[in-house]
This record gives sequence, C-alpha cells and structure tokens, in this order.
Amino acid sequence: MELLSGKPLSRHLASAAGQGLPGTRIAAILKGICSALSYAHQNGVVHSDLKPGNIFIIDDGAVKLIDFGLATAGTAGGFDISTLGGMTAVYASPEMFTEAPRDPRDDVFALGCIAYQLMTGTHPFSMKASNEAAELKLEPAPVADLDPAAWSALRGALNFDRESRTKSVDEFFNGIFES
Repeated sequence: MELLSGKPLSRHLASAAGQGLPGTRIAAILKGICSALSYAHQNGVVHSDLKPGNIFIIDDGAVKLIDFGLATAGTAGGFDISTLGGMTAVYASPEMFTEAPRDPRDDVFALGCIAYQLMTGTHPFSMKASNEAAELKLEPAPVADLDPAAWSALRGALNFDRESRTKSVDEFFNGIFES
C-alpha cells in the first residue's frame, strides 16, 4: 500500500471554517478528483462512497481517491450498499437508498456535493441525505460569482433524478472548466 503524506479533504474543509476554498485550490482538487473518477468509471468501477474523507490531498497538492471498499466492477450486481449501512448518506444519490443498480451517476451526485462544499464551505442540502432533501424539495443556493455554465454543470450533478443528472464525470468536468 502506498504511504501517503498529507490529510483528507474533510480536514481541509473543516479548517476552512464554513468558507469556500480559494479558486485555484478548488480547481486543482476538482481536477484531481475528476481524473481519478473518470479513470475508475472507464474501467467499470463505481466508487459508491465518494466523500471528503475518501479524498486525500498529498503534501505536494496531488489528489488521491481512496477507500474503494464499496466499489464494484461493473455497474450492476454486487451487494446492496444500503442494507449494509456502508454508504455515507449525505453524499449518496437518491437511487442508492432504493437499491437501484450502481451507476457512475451516483458518483457524479457525490462529486456535485463535494464541489459545492469546496466552493461555498457548506453542503448543498444542509447535510441532509438526498432522499430526505428530495422529499423536502430542497434546492441548493446558487454559488456567488460562478459562471452560469459552470453553475448549470454543478446544478446538473446535484439533480435528484438519475436520468436528468449530469451523465458523466467528463461532462461535469467540461461544464465546470470549459465554460
């Protein structure tokens, strides 16, 4: 196992005291997460527990995606995450609560939550699980000074409906960075 020197993204966010991180830092972190997730998805692996605690920032700024313990090769089958209590509810897509087959768009939803936290310092649904947030019809507040195309990409990733959600990490990346 690789020895990593640094700290998880969750600690970086906690030390930011509810404020978004600086733009260049957000960009570097998101690019690293997107690169790792895109690679995993291209190889048929859905992480299934993407959260700030499973993103490690190395001392030199490199980003590592860790803890693939719930990941599955392929997008269907495997064990049911919801019955094991293995998912992190505030980053899990609504479909993960309904035992739907795993899908890369589940990771896209979690990525949207993390991106929103990086930009604002807060969770898009006030740390409520997505199934509860959907039931309450919660909407994330727009991110101040974010390009409209980037906001559209972020909002698409946070869609409660899988079929309406941003289709891939690459589509999310392009919407955020090439707008």
